[in-house]
Amino acid sequence: MAVANPDLKYDFMPWARRGLARAHTHAQLAMDGVSALPNVTIGLKLKGTGGSNMEDTPTVDLKLLGPGDVIGIDPRVIVRVEPRANNHDFEPNYLAAIEFDTPDFPWLFTPAKADANDRLAPWLALVVFSRDEVADPVLRPGRVLPSTLLPTNTVLPDLSESWMWAHAQVVRYAASQQVHDMLQNAPSKNLSRLVCPRRLQANKSYIACLVPAFKPGLDAALGKPLDTNATLTPAWSGSQAQTDFELACYYHWTFSTGPAGDFETLARRLKACLLYTSDAADELR
Repeated sequence: MAVANPDLKYDFMPWARRGLARAHTHAQLAMDGVSALPNVTIGLKLKGTGGSNMEDTPTVDLKLLGPGDVIGIDPRVIVRVEPRANNHDFEPNYLAAIEFDTPDFPWLFTPAKADANDRLAPWLALVVFSRDEVADPVLRPGRVLPSTLLPTNTVLPDLSESWMWAHAQVVRYAASQQVHDMLQNAPSKNLSRLVCPRRLQANKSYIACLVPAFKPGLDAALGKPLDTNATLTPAWSGSQAQTDFELACYYHWTFSTGPAGDFETLARRLKACLLYTSDAADELR
């Protein structure tokens, strides 16, 4: 018989960062005009043998990879999708999600830092379309990734809220374990996750697509050359496709929902009723 661990804790962080990505200086909500070819400034501070610190060395600018440099992802970084591919009875009141092995993957190529409210936009997004809205992604001539054509007014998640639908997760089994250490040194106990906010309908077929969230990333995925003056604009605006456009997919899978008969459906069918005792009934006469 399994014994419950009172120290077991699940920690959820709005974002995670490692390495030089922590050197970005532009806040997430102030990226208008930020170059799609990100640079960070670094320098060295030397310490003498006697314990005194020497002056900082001159700084240098380093170019980091941004969303416009990505033309595909290794599917092995994906550890789970929800629902699983080809599931035909997924509960319609649940949301589709995708999980990655590395805890910082959704923000790896976002050339910005978190804002004052700890919000950081991921460089990719999970979108879900019904199969009567769009066709399955296919590899088209001149493209480097499969893509699908979205008709005008196709439902899309609002990218201004994309920071809300991404998080890192750490599982701790002992009170002495620290979140930071677990992120760095316990790869089997951490992951990252993207969720699609689209509300699903019962008895419907869907396509879930992992797509670029920035236009430079979308252009690169479609095989278009990256302009040296390109800036970090969203891959689309609003919550609907304004015009017909082509959306590239790093990864996609299909699933279907079952009938609306889960616990939520049953709970919504409950109706309030009034019960009276015989004394209360006499008072009402």
